[in-house]
Amino acid sequence: MRITRPAVEILKNSAKLGLTAVVVPRKFGGMEMDLTSLMGGGRGPVGRRIGRSVAGAHTESEHCRYCCSARRRAERKKKYLPKLASAEMVAAYCLSEPQAGSDALAARTRADLSPDGKFYILNGQKMWITNGGYAGLLYRVCQGSRREITAFLLERAWPGVSTGAEEKKMGLKGSSTTAVYLDNVKVPVENVLGEIGRGHIIAFNILNMGRLLLGAFAHGGCRDALAVSIRYAKDRVAFGKPIAEFGMIQHKLAEMAIRTYVSEEHDIPGGGRHRRTSRQFFVGCAGCGQDHA
Repeated sequence: MRITRPAVEILKNSAKLGLTAVVVPRKFGGMEMDLTSLMGGGRGPVGRRIGRSVAGAHTESEHCRYCCSARRRAERKKKYLPKLASAEMVAAYCLSEPQAGSDALAARTRADLSPDGKFYILNGQKMWITNGGYAGLLYRVCQGSRREITAFLLERAWPGVSTGAEEKKMGLKGSSTTAVYLDNVKVPVENVLGEIGRGHIIAFNILNMGRLLLGAFAHGGCRDALAVSIRYAKDRVAFGKPIAEFGMIQHKLAEMAIRTYVSEEHDIPGGGRHRRTSRQFFVGCAGCGQDHA
């Protein structure tokens, strides 16, 4: 049974707030802001709540939005970016394969140029793909005839594209995770992303950006855990008083607050890093508990 439709609705509601179009150029329906601004959105109140439920779904689509924005072909941007910015189309980043997880360059999915030179014929399987159950646009890394790695943009509606069953995960249940299968899928040559044989460069850059975004979204979990811990420490009574009054518990809560604060401060690179006084820091930590009061 698929239980992932709420993730799509959350993404569409996020689009109404502009959260899915932060780095997209204005002429394609976006805000044309930088990566620091995008990460700042992940740290904010809305981003924190997205991070608790569908951070994976949001980040995978952001991969393709950012990637399409950065590439040169104007006609491709015009075709896909407005739909990605409005969440009319959700994207998936397809890299891993059954035998190629961390060793992504060991991919066996094939991309062979058709005799007329107009299409690449793709065959293979991708595994553990976030948004796989409902993504309309697929970013795919494949091996060419000379074993070079090339990146492609595929549409889910094209003949030969199919998905497997939903993975039964212990967590991240707000997003879809499936296998994606390619059976003689004809991809127009204009849907090559970047240069032939340099798809791995794009893939690794996307992974680097994803780590930054997921780090920003993870702060939501840190703040929520701290808030729940503070509330529990105030409610739980032992030896005639709340355990929040015991030094050991206070130390634990302080360590959680410090680690959360330091993590957030290092999340925004260079000049975008927020610098707060010690008073603001402690007031901010105290406010974590009030969010859930």
